[in-house]
Amino acid sequence: MAINILETLLSKNCSVNIVSNDVEKWKQNTEHLSTVSRFGFTNYKEYKNVKNFSYAVFCGGFIDKNNALDEFKVFISNKNFGTSKTLAIFPFETFSLKNSSLINISDNAGIVYVGDLLGPRIDLESNLFLPSLINQIIIKRNLTLAVGEIFYPLFVSDVSKTLVKWLLSFGPYGKETFLLGQQVSSTDFWKKNKNAVQDLRVTYNTEMETRYIPKGYEKIYISSNLSVCFNEMYGWIARGINTQPKAKTPVKNKEKIVKNNLTKKYMRPVVAPLLAVLLFPIITTILGSLFLFMSYKSFMSSSDIGSAQNIALIAKTTFVVGKGESDIIKNIPLLGKFYQETSYISYVGQTASEIMVQVMPTTEDGHKILSGFLDNGVYDIKPSATNIKNTLTYLSEKISYFQLLTKNLADKDTLSAKQILKMVDIDNIKNISKQSALLAGEIPSIFGVDETKNYLILFQNNMELRPTGGFIGSYGIANIGNGKLNGLTINDIYSADGQLKGHVEPPSPIKNYLNEANWWFRDSNWNPDFPTSAERAEWFFNKEMNQQVDGVVAFDLEPIKEILKYTGPIFLADYNLTITPENLYEKTQEEAQANTFPGSRQKASFLTALSRSLISEVSKMSSKNKLMVLKVMFESLEQRHIQIYLHDKTPSLALENMGWDGRIKLYTCGEDCFTDFFGDVEANVGVNKSNYFVKRSMVFNVNFSDEYVYRILKIHYQNTANPSLGPSGIYKNYFRVMIPPDAEVVGSKTVYGNREEFLSPEITQEKGRQEVGALIKVDPSQSKEVVLEWRSPVNKNYDSYGLYIRKQAGVSDDPIDIGFSGKPYTLSNPTFTLTGSGVSTYNTILSKDFFARVSW
Repeated sequence: MAINILETLLSKNCSVNIVSNDVEKWKQNTEHLSTVSRFGFTNYKEYKNVKNFSYAVFCGGFIDKNNALDEFKVFISNKNFGTSKTLAIFPFETFSLKNSSLINISDNAGIVYVGDLLGPRIDLESNLFLPSLINQIIIKRNLTLAVGEIFYPLFVSDVSKTLVKWLLSFGPYGKETFLLGQQVSSTDFWKKNKNAVQDLRVTYNTEMETRYIPKGYEKIYISSNLSVCFNEMYGWIARGINTQPKAKTPVKNKEKIVKNNLTKKYMRPVVAPLLAVLLFPIITTILGSLFLFMSYKSFMSSSDIGSAQNIALIAKTTFVVGKGESDIIKNIPLLGKFYQETSYISYVGQTASEIMVQVMPTTEDGHKILSGFLDNGVYDIKPSATNIKNTLTYLSEKISYFQLLTKNLADKDTLSAKQILKMVDIDNIKNISKQSALLAGEIPSIFGVDETKNYLILFQNNMELRPTGGFIGSYGIANIGNGKLNGLTINDIYSADGQLKGHVEPPSPIKNYLNEANWWFRDSNWNPDFPTSAERAEWFFNKEMNQQVDGVVAFDLEPIKEILKYTGPIFLADYNLTITPENLYEKTQEEAQANTFPGSRQKASFLTALSRSLISEVSKMSSKNKLMVLKVMFESLEQRHIQIYLHDKTPSLALENMGWDGRIKLYTCGEDCFTDFFGDVEANVGVNKSNYFVKRSMVFNVNFSDEYVYRILKIHYQNTANPSLGPSGIYKNYFRVMIPPDAEVVGSKTVYGNREEFLSPEITQEKGRQEVGALIKVDPSQSKEVVLEWRSPVNKNYDSYGLYIRKQAGVSDDPIDIGFSGKPYTLSNPTFTLTGSGVSTYNTILSKDFFARVSW
C-alpha cells in the first residue's frame, strides 16, 4: 500500500520523506524508483528530527494488524505533524470500537479504513485475512471461509490514487471513513481465484466468525476490475516477486565470486549460466516487444478485446521480469551502462503494455457512444463517458510519471531516454490526454443529456479555399438530445442569405475583390480565427433565420473522403451515383452545379442524401472500423479539417487547449528565447473551385544578425488546370501572411519565370499580429511564386529561437523547407541538417501546426 502511495505522490511532483524502522527494506522495495531524486528515507528512531511537512500519511497494520494502533499513537505524538494535513490508513480489520474511542482526530487529520487490497506486491507474510487466504490457496490449493463471509476487493493502485486525491484536496478530515470495494460473496471470490489456480477447493467452517463493517460511519465504495486485480496479483506472485525481496549481493562480492570461478579448472559450467544471465534482459525485451506487437495486431484485427488484453498482460510481465534483471546487472562495473539502457527500454515496454490494458476496454465505450449517437435505440451515455474520462485521467497521470522518470534518466546520459524525448512529443500527448479527460467529462452535456442542443454545421468546400477552410456553400442544424442525433437538416446557403434584411458592410477585400457590396452569411468566415468567424456566422444565421444555436462545427470534404475509405463506396439511388474517395470532389461539384437556379435545393438535397447514407453506413460498421472513424475525426481535428466552437465554457476551454477550436493562439518560448511565427491565409475570390488544381509548396529562411532577425517566405503555386477551362480554372487568390506585430515588411513580389512584379501589400493590425495581404492570379498551366521579406529588431541577447508555423484550415500536406543561419547553434528540435553554405535546413510536410526550437 505504502509503495503505491509513494509512486502516486511522485507522479504528482511531490517531494516525499519516508519514515520507517526498516530503511534497508524500503530501499530494496523502491529500487525501481532509484532514478527519481525527490524522495528519501529517515530511520524511525530519528523521526522527531524530521522537518515540518505540508502533508503526512501513516500506513499501519498491513503487515501486522495487531500493532497498528500502538504505531499510530507514536506517530501522532510527533509535534512536527501537528499542522500537517494527515491521513492515517489502516486495513478495516484493525477497526474496533474500543480503539476508535481512544483516538483523538483533529480537524486536519482523517482515518481511512480500506477494504481487501489486491494487486502487485501483496505481502503473503501479513496476518491480514486476505493475504493469509492467498497463501493458503497457493500452498494447499484450498480456501477456508466462514459461512456468509463478504469481501470488499480493491485494486491497490485505485486506492492509492483516491487517497492521494483526498490528501491533496478536500479529503475526509476530522472523521473515520471506510474506503471499500463493491461486495463480493465468498462463492464469487472462490470462482475468481479458481480461474487463476486450478483444482482450488473451498471449505466452509461454521465456527469461523465473519468480518463486519461497523454501522454509523461514512462508507465510500469504488469499483475495481476483479479480473485485472487477480491477473496482476497472481502474475506478480508467479514471477517470484513478493514483499520480501532477496537482498542484493554487494558488487564487490560478485566480482570476487567471478574471479574465484575463473581460476577453476572447468570453465564451461560457469560461462554458460553467466552468458544466460547477461542475455536474459535482451531476450525478455525482444519477447516483450513481440507480445506487445501481437496484442496490437489482435486488437486491430478482431473484436476480441479480452484476448488482446491478455497478450498485453503477458508482454507487461515479460518486460517487468527483464527490467528486474537489468536493474541487478546494471550495478556491475563495465556492464552498467548497457543494462541501464535495457532497463529503461523494458520500462518503456512495461508502460506501453499497462496503457494498452487500460485503454483497450475504453474503445468499446467509444463504440457504444458512436453507435448510440447514430442508431435509433435507447442507451445511457453517462457510464461510457465516465469510463472514458477515468481512462484518460489515468493515461495523463501515467504519462506524467513516465516523462518525469525519462527526463531524470536522460540527465544521467541514458541514450534511449534521450532518444524518446527527441522523437516523442510527450508534453503534447500529456496535454491531449488531460484535456480529453476534461472534455469527456462534458460528453453528456455536449450530447444534450439534460438539455437538447442545436449546433450550426458549416459545410466548407475547400476546393474554393477560404480563411477557415472553404466557401460555405451549405449549412445544417444538428439537433442532439439524450446522447442521440435526433435530426440533421441541410440547406443551401443562398436560401438563408435571401432572408437577410438591411445592409452589412463587408471587409474591404470582399468588397474590392469579390465585388460584393454587402456582407453575407456565405462569406462570414473571412477571419482565420475560427471562434471569431463562428460568432459572425451565428450572427448572420440568427438575423436571417431567427434561430439560436449552442455552437458551431465546420468541416471540409477531407474527413468525408477519409471515412469513405472505411465504409467503402456509397450508392445514392436517387442520383444513380456511386461515391468513392477518388470521385468525391468531382461528383459533389457536378451535383452542386447541375440544374441550379436561385432558390434551388439541388445542392442541399445531394448533401442530405450523402450525409444520411454515410451515417447509415457508419452505424453498420464493425467495431474495428468504427474505431478507424474515430481516428479520422481525431486527425481531422488535429489538422484543422474540423473546427468546433461551443458556448459551454468547460468543453470550450478544453477544445482551445487542444487547438481544436481553430483559434489563433500566440505562443512564447520563454524570456530568453526569440519567439517567431507566421501563417499563410488564402481566400479564393475567383468564384470557382480552382483549388482542386492548385499545388503549393513553401520555403522559409531565417537569418540572425546583430541588429535584426530577417525572414524570407517563398510560396510556390502550380496551377495544373487545363487552359480550356477558361476563367473557372484561374486561381484568383487574396493571400494574407500573419507575422509578429513588431515586424517590418521590407519586400514583396511575385516571380513568374524570369519576370518579377513588385507588390504593394495591404497591412492590417490584428490582435497580437499583423496581416500582410495582396491579390495574385495564377492562370491554368502556370507556376508563380510569391516572395515576402520582413525583419524584427534584436533588442537583447537571446539564447534560443522558437518558431511556430500555423497551418491553414482546409489545406492538406503542403511541403515546406525551413532554413536557419547567422547563429552557430548547439541544439535543435527537430534536428536541422547543416549544408555546405552554412545554412541549416529542415524539410517537412505541413499537415498540422509546426513548432521548432534552435538553441545556442
